Amino acid sequence: MKIFIPASSTTDSTALLYHVLKNTDHEVISRIIRVDTGGEDLEQHPYTCGWLKDNVRDFDYGYSESEKIKYKNIVDDVHYNMALLANQFKVDCIYMGYNSFNWSQSNWFFNTDTTLEDFYRHDNKFIRPRSGHLALSDNTDIPIYWPFMNRDSKPMGRWETFETIPTELRKLTSSGCNRCGHCNYCKVRYMYYLLKKAGRTTEEIDDLIQKAGRYGKYFNPNDLDYNGGVGNVQNRNRAFINLELPKGRKQINEIFEFGYA
Repeated sequence: MKIFIPASSTTDSTALLYHVLKNTDHEVISRIIRVDTGGEDLEQHPYTCGWLKDNVRDFDYGYSESEKIKYKNIVDDVHYNMALLANQFKVDCIYMGYNSFNWSQSNWFFNTDTTLEDFYRHDNKFIRPRSGHLALSDNTDIPIYWPFMNRDSKPMGRWETFETIPTELRKLTSSGCNRCGHCNYCKVRYMYYLLKKAGRTTEEIDDLIQKAGRYGKYFNPNDLDYNGGVGNVQNRNRAFINLELPKGRKQINEIFEFGYA
């Protein structure tokens, strides 16, 4: 089977590529799309893909050959270009790296028992307006699959996903800042390592994040505080950071023993 994986160099994308290359014999085509990507993500992409090629198996990867603007909205145009690339390569399926970390897909997953195809319906109340999801399904008929969150197996959270890839590969993934200890990226990683040192399992940590952000299994589509019940993406993205950080925090580098996040 020929599959298309729109991938960046972040944890979700890298883990998806790693598992597909390791556990299947699918013909894999992957592209990073520049429309909403920049900085470290673009810089690290050749390194994550190069590691996968050298240590797992060869595959077709690179930067998207061309990109088009149709919706004049970053999220929509990203998904539009995903559809165009999948059509261009005539693949059999599109694999997406969504897990139960902070995606609106997790709100749908835990609050319905419908098939994945139903997520891309126009009457899906779990999709935020102009979310990009419909831009993907409206521009291709190619089936879409989420390996980390589907009806065939237990869904995975972001940190559980992170821990499934080798430490050497974790260190190559992009996450914004890896240094200062004060920005949101560093705070997120610090909380993860702190909870790990305290004996929390990865599943427990992912569940705490969902609970703090009130999404996934804790999402209430009737909560009017969430943009009419659809979800405040900033609050959900900050859910991990919103967990209380202890006073007198140590330097983040002192607890970098599980690999970089």
